[in-house]
Amino acid sequence: MKRSSRGNAVRLAVLWAVPALMLAHKAGPDPGVNGDPSSNPASCSQTDCHVGTALNGGGGGIAVTSSTGGTTYTPGVKQSFTLTITDAARQLFGFQASIRFQGTNAQAGTFTTTASNTFILCSNGSTRPSGGCPAGAPIEYVEHGPAPTSNRTGTFTFDWTPPAGATAPIILYFAGNAANNDGDNTGDHIYNSRLTLTASTASAKPVISAAISAGAFGAFTTFTGGSWIEIYGSNLATTTRQWTGADFIGNNAPTSLDNVSVSINGRPAYVWVLVHDSTNGDQLNVQAPTDGAISGNAQIVVTVNGQASDPFTLIEDSTFMGGLLAPPSFKINNKQYIVGLFSDGVTYAIPPGAIAGVSSRLPKPGDLVTFYGVGFGETEHRVGAGVISPANEKLLNSMTWQIGSTNATVQFGGLAPGSVGLYQFNIVIPAVAPGEYKVTVRVGSVAVVQDLTIQIGQ
Repeated sequence: MKRSSRGNAVRLAVLWAVPALMLAHKAGPDPGVNGDPSSNPASCSQTDCHVGTALNGGGGGIAVTSSTGGTTYTPGVKQSFTLTITDAARQLFGFQASIRFQGTNAQAGTFTTTASNTFILCSNGSTRPSGGCPAGAPIEYVEHGPAPTSNRTGTFTFDWTPPAGATAPIILYFAGNAANNDGDNTGDHIYNSRLTLTASTASAKPVISAAISAGAFGAFTTFTGGSWIEIYGSNLATTTRQWTGADFIGNNAPTSLDNVSVSINGRPAYVWVLVHDSTNGDQLNVQAPTDGAISGNAQIVVTVNGQASDPFTLIEDSTFMGGLLAPPSFKINNKQYIVGLFSDGVTYAIPPGAIAGVSSRLPKPGDLVTFYGVGFGETEHRVGAGVISPANEKLLNSMTWQIGSTNATVQFGGLAPGSVGLYQFNIVIPAVAPGEYKVTVRVGSVAVVQDLTIQIGQ
C-alpha cells in the first residue's frame, strides 16, 4: 500500500528514475483506502494502489486485537491495538486504519503511534499536526510509515484514546497489504475488516485532585517515606471502609483494598481508609513506602478496578518530614494546640472545657504526657512501611523536645507498639511556670515545622 502525493507525471518520472523507491514503499497509502465510510469499497485493491487480486481474495487475512482483551472501550482511557496480517505467500506488509462513530461517521478519539514504522495522516492527505487534524479534514488515518520493508512480520501496533464523554458504538476500520516485494504494485494481496467497540460499563477513570500528608498531622504538601498521605479526588473508591485484621497477611498491611491500590514512584503504598462520597468527593488514606525514597517530585497513581489515574505530583523528602498530631479541632483561641494524652488514655492535656465533650486538664511539671506523630523516619531496627510495629522500636536518630526554651525528658520516642506507621512520644513535662508555651521538636538537627502550643498548669 503506497501513498501517492503527486500527479501521475511526477509519479511516473520518479518510478522511472528511482525504481528503488517503489521497491522500498517510501510512503504509505493515501487516506481512504481502508474500507471506512469515506473509502473506495475496494480499499487498496484498485488502480494506482495495488491490482491483480480481488479484495480479501489472497488466501490470507487481517485481524485486530485490543489491549482490553475484548470489544469495549472506556471513555477517555487509552488502549492499544495490535493489527496482524497473515499471508504465507507474501513477504512485506503495510496497513491503514481509521476510527469513526457508528451512525455519524465522525472522528472518534485520537490515534498515537507507538513504532517508527507507523504515522498518522489527516483526511486531506497531510501529516497530522501536533494540535490535531484541522476542522476541514478531521478524520485520522494511522498507517505504515516510510520504511515498511522492515516489517516482514505482518504485525503493527498503535494506541488510541477515545473521547472522554463517548457512549456510542465506535468502529475501527482497517485494511492490510501483503506484498510480494517484486518492485511493482501487481500481484499483492489486500485484506480489510472492521472492529466494533462499545462503551464499557466499568467505573470511570480515577482522578486525583489533591494530596497532602495526613491532615491531622500538619497537612504538608511534602512527605517522606513511611508518611501517611491523604488523597482526594473522584472515582477513587467504590466503597467506604478501613482495613481490618482480615486484610493483613501476617504483620503486613494490605496494598490493595476493595480493588483499590496506590503506587508512589512505582512502588506500592499501604491502603488504610477508603471513602466513597459522590457528593463531596472520594478520599484515600495510605502509607507511603519506605523503599526507593527520593528528594523531589514523586508520582502518585491510584488504580481502581484495573483503571489507573493520571499521575499526581507530591514532593518527597528522602530524610525527614515529621508531623505531630494537632487537628484543626484542637485550635483554641486561634492557637493550634498539640494533642497530648495522660496515662489513662482518655484525658487530654488541654485547658478544661476548651473542647466540648472532651475530658481534659492542664498538665503540670512532672506529668507524663503521650504525643503522636507520623513521618519521623527510621527506627533502630529499620521497621519498614506497612509492618505492624513491635514494642520498644525507638527512633534511630536522637530527639529533643522543648516546652518554651526548656528541655523536656523524652522517656520514649519511636513507633507505637502494635501500630502501622504511627509514632509515640512519652514526654515528662519540665519545671516551667504556668502559662502557654510553644512546643519545639527536633530529630537530630531538623525541627518539626508546625507552630504548636501547650498550656501548663500547676
